[in-house]
Amino acid sequence: MKNTSNLRITKLQHVCRFIDAALRKYSGLGCTTITNDVTGDVTCVCNHLTVFSVLMAMETVTLPHGVKITSYTTEIASIVALIITIAILHHFKGENDRVPVQINLSVALLLLYEVNISHDLVVLHETSCMVFTLANHCCLLSLGFWFLVEGIRLLMATSFPYSFRSQEPDKRLKIFIVVGWIVPALIVMPSAGVGFHYDIYMKPQPFYEQCHCHSNQSSSIPKYDRCWLDPGTPIFYSTVVAPLALVLFVNLIIIVKTTHVIFN
Repeated sequence: MKNTSNLRITKLQHVCRFIDAALRKYSGLGCTTITNDVTGDVTCVCNHLTVFSVLMAMETVTLPHGVKITSYTTEIASIVALIITIAILHHFKGENDRVPVQINLSVALLLLYEVNISHDLVVLHETSCMVFTLANHCCLLSLGFWFLVEGIRLLMATSFPYSFRSQEPDKRLKIFIVVGWIVPALIVMPSAGVGFHYDIYMKPQPFYEQCHCHSNQSSSIPKYDRCWLDPGTPIFYSTVVAPLALVLFVNLIIIVKTTHVIFN
């Protein structure tokens, strides 16, 4: 099967066409297509007589090859840089929990890059695409929550220095690990279970929805043209937008608070 990972279907609609004998091609001149959104019936209203047919018109956008090459190059460079960063941090890891938090933050970002770079390999296979989306969702939230952990630790160290020093770094790190890795998984798994059950977690490409009833066609058409959540749904807003917006808001407050403490 031809790789269509660079192709994105943006619109599908019924159109009324007839064969223009002079131009030897389909034409819609003088015809208006009226579609009933409730019943799905299509009516052709034309100002001339001939043999008409209703066709499925598809609008697509193709991602330039150069953009894909640039994306792969930058992602590979980022992965290499993150591996070096993690190695350096691990080498200079001390007894406190500052460096382990930074290592976990780097690992979350590394996993996100490694998952994203495999998108074009999995998008043609339904199960692989679903697993990819789960992994990408979880890695993105983990990255955000590790940013939150970094901010909370900075706030504790600057605003409550005495109680911060009296705490055991190992116990504090265990709590941070729960926040950074376990909490995102607890958000992703239930939302994915509900989303896949009601088929609202991911959005099938329009062409698949139109042709899935024909087994000889749907078997050769990938169900998804991108491995990601369906944007605009309650699941997307509640499990992606809301958690990350909360992280950004809390970190913004921490930056203001920490700046105030430093200058006073």
